[in-house]
Amino acid sequence: MDKQLIEKYSGALNNLTTVIESKDNVGALISSSNLYGILPDFYSLYKSKEISPDLKRVKHFIRNAVISSKSNNWAQSDNDINNLNSSWAISKNAIPQEQQELLSKLDYSIYEFEKVEKEKNQQLAELKGKIAISNVDAIEKALKSGGGSSS
Repeated sequence: MDKQLIEKYSGALNNLTTVIESKDNVGALISSSNLYGILPDFYSLYKSKEISPDLKRVKHFIRNAVISSKSNNWAQSDNDINNLNSSWAISKNAIPQEQQELLSKLDYSIYEFEKVEKEKNQQLAELKGKIAISNVDAIEKALKSGGGSSS
C-alpha cells in the first residue's frame, strides 16, 4: 500500500474529526465526502467482483456536487460534474450487458442531474442527485449478487 495514500486518508480523517468538533455541519458533509472519495483508491488495490472502485468514484462525485450546490458553490459543483462525467465514462464500459437497463437508468439520471446543476437549482439538484445515487446503488447491488458478471 502506498504511503501517500495512507497519509492522504489519515489527513482527511483528521480533518473530518476537527470539522465535526467545530460543529460545522456543511464542513462536516464536505469533509466526510472527501474522506469517502479516497476509499476507491483503496478498493482499486484489490481485485474484487463485488466492489467497483469506479462506481464508488461516481457516487462520490454525485454526492460532492450535491453538497457543493447546497452551499451555492457552483464552481465546485461544476468541477464535480466534470469529474463525474469522466468517471462515469470509464465505469459504464465495465458494466456487463445483462445490466444495460440499470446502466441506462443511471446514465439518464446523471444527465438529468447535470442539467439541473447547470440551472443552479438547489432543490432539484438534491433530488436528482439522490436518484442518481440510488441508481448507482442498484447497479452495485446487481453486481454483488452476481447479476451479469462479465468474466
